[in-house]
Amino acid sequence: MSQSNALRQLEMILDEAVTNGSREQTSGHILLSAMNLELIPKNMVNFYELLSKAEEEAKKLSNNPKIDRYIQAIGKLHHVFIVNSIWTTKWSVFATHIESKNILTILDALANDFHRQNPKILLEKDFLKDLNAEFENILEEVLSTDLSKELKVYLISRIQDILSAIRRYSIDGTE
Repeated sequence: MSQSNALRQLEMILDEAVTNGSREQTSGHILLSAMNLELIPKNMVNFYELLSKAEEEAKKLSNNPKIDRYIQAIGKLHHVFIVNSIWTTKWSVFATHIESKNILTILDALANDFHRQNPKILLEKDFLKDLNAEFENILEEVLSTDLSKELKVYLISRIQDILSAIRRYSIDGTE
């Protein structure tokens, strides 16, 4: 089942990190690698944004009688990531918390519930890659035209917004 929501994205990233991440490496490197992002500190903001979005999505689920317990587990995970330095703490600290608190199972269940209530189509990576290339070409065309400066600036800004949305899709999902 292809899902596009923050809960599923977070579950997939944490699963990749727990499964393939070296427990002795620093957590920032493990998470950014799992997110396929460049290993620079400012990119870690994307992880914290995703974590917050996932928590908000969980809070939107109303049909689950134990939702408060699940939201509390995500809140504790959030707390663990806030109080420990992501750049100096070994991945083993976070991985142990994720495994011992069954975070992946909780995220999986919440993602499935959220998808049932808010189904969204998952866009394939190849489609996104092709779409990105098309808009990069359009951007180049706009840059090389003789349009007025004001129109160029407006079009370039809108195209860059689209390119940014395409880049962020693998982090944010369809929103």
